[in-house]
Amino acid sequence: MIRFSSASTLELLVFLELFFSSFSFSPVISPGLRLASSRLCAPTGRLQLARRPHVVKAMSAGGGRDTEVAAGKHVIARQSHLVTFKGCDPTALAASQPASFLSSEPFTLEDGTSWQVVLYPGGTQTDSLWVPGGKNNSFMGSTYSRRGRTAVYLRYLPEATQEEEGVDCCFTLCILGRQTSGPRFDVAFDCGMRFCGENFADSSSGMANDWGAHVLPQERIGDFVDEEGVLSVMVNITNFGRVQLSQGDESNGGLVKKVGSLLMLYATAGASDGFRRRNGIFWEWPEDVRKSLRCGQVFVPSLGIGRADWRRRRDELFLKGVYPGLEYRIMGMEDAEDGTMIFSASSSKNPILKVRPIYAVRKDLDRSWPVRVSMGEIPVAVTQAMYNTATLIIVTMASLGLLMSGLIAREAISLYKIPSRSMEPTIMAGDLLVVEKMTARLGVPLKRNEIILFSPPEELERIVRSNGGRLRGGDLFVKRVAGLPHESFKVSGDGRVLLDGKSSESLLAERKNLCEPDKRTGEATSSRILPKEGVIPDKSLLVLGDCKAVSVDSRVWGPLDASKVKGRPLL
Repeated sequence: MIRFSSASTLELLVFLELFFSSFSFSPVISPGLRLASSRLCAPTGRLQLARRPHVVKAMSAGGGRDTEVAAGKHVIARQSHLVTFKGCDPTALAASQPASFLSSEPFTLEDGTSWQVVLYPGGTQTDSLWVPGGKNNSFMGSTYSRRGRTAVYLRYLPEATQEEEGVDCCFTLCILGRQTSGPRFDVAFDCGMRFCGENFADSSSGMANDWGAHVLPQERIGDFVDEEGVLSVMVNITNFGRVQLSQGDESNGGLVKKVGSLLMLYATAGASDGFRRRNGIFWEWPEDVRKSLRCGQVFVPSLGIGRADWRRRRDELFLKGVYPGLEYRIMGMEDAEDGTMIFSASSSKNPILKVRPIYAVRKDLDRSWPVRVSMGEIPVAVTQAMYNTATLIIVTMASLGLLMSGLIAREAISLYKIPSRSMEPTIMAGDLLVVEKMTARLGVPLKRNEIILFSPPEELERIVRSNGGRLRGGDLFVKRVAGLPHESFKVSGDGRVLLDGKSSESLLAERKNLCEPDKRTGEATSSRILPKEGVIPDKSLLVLGDCKAVSVDSRVWGPLDASKVKGRPLL
């Protein structure tokens, strides 16, 4: 029986690609879209499978469940099955909405595995989704166009006792052509995948419950329906055996992994756990995984760190269509020595990988995918999760670096606006000073004549409050250093200062009163100056303003504790 249903909308995450020419890390979190290699084939027999060398062998025209004891490495069996969708109306199929599908009756092969073929006449995605390769993305290659294309998928149907088992398979789906005019051709694609139950599905790790591709334009689907309304799909499965599956424990791995996992959860807030798992959005420390790669898995080729020949290797990989920093899916593998199909890189000393990007690339980078590349030609490979982890590390370190730089700059350099006339004409009221504060923090000795900014001592705070002023935390005052520790000082009633018996004006490079006094403020300042004398204490300074007529300085409130000094002006 043929069943029509409505599939849920596929999640699509907008990604940003960063491309580095050494060890390529990117903040890309790819959509992990289901794809495989598709091709047009001229059939050599009525129901014979369209194929490529070393991928599948010829099937009998009868379409039965042919079982072959494989000569390949670690292969259990190669089996085929003809699936038919009856009662198909070409017009209705051509008008089908995206995400509507037809599912075949389940079938069981002689190795005990059960399967189902699912056909999406209008494709798996709804029109509301942005689709790479669409009409609004003319700069992208057409390889990954899905809108208006028919998709076909192979679905694994595990029994209850097989829920924690995976099946390593390379498979081919071939939609048989029924063209009534012009050349006859089939449409086929092949891919490798570890099929499993939905609970274990993780497309970034090459594990899926169903897998397929968009293989032909929807308007051409009628060319594959015969006069009796039957659409036929030949299925070929090469079984490499079963594996026991287990859910990873993300709670282990120490504090770094826990913090990293929390950051990834925060960065993808709103995404489901399944979406994160399918797209490798979890913490996994980067390492070279070339020898552990297998069919269906996503990996990121890299040039490595510190290699002297990285430019040559980069150019060689570019010529093959393998771009460092992009995420690729392994569609198939074979042994370089004899061309035998294999499922895991560990089965060969130098396997040949058939790979394609998991998302669209620019037209100038587009190829006839998949491309073939020897494992030995790839210097380093990391998984999608490792790639995302490395991206998180780089972004976090860069962010922390910027934050630390900002904090250091804030503590080392500040801007201050001068509100008073006490340092005129050297510094005018309203001037903006760039002040460095590191020398004060490091305790660099101060010299006579230096201009400093300091926090007000208690007596100065009292004077400000008595005049109706208010001080905020961080408010600084600016004066010039006149007297140094252990020097004797004498302040006369008219405001003149002697340091070790010498006039402060002679010690301060002939800096006399440099501004015209304001009648009101000048009288207020002079009234506060009281005759005093003494010795400047250890770690203290005598500070004066250049405009002595209006400056409230050490003549009024005494020596300044050097610990109050906060910085020196640069500009």
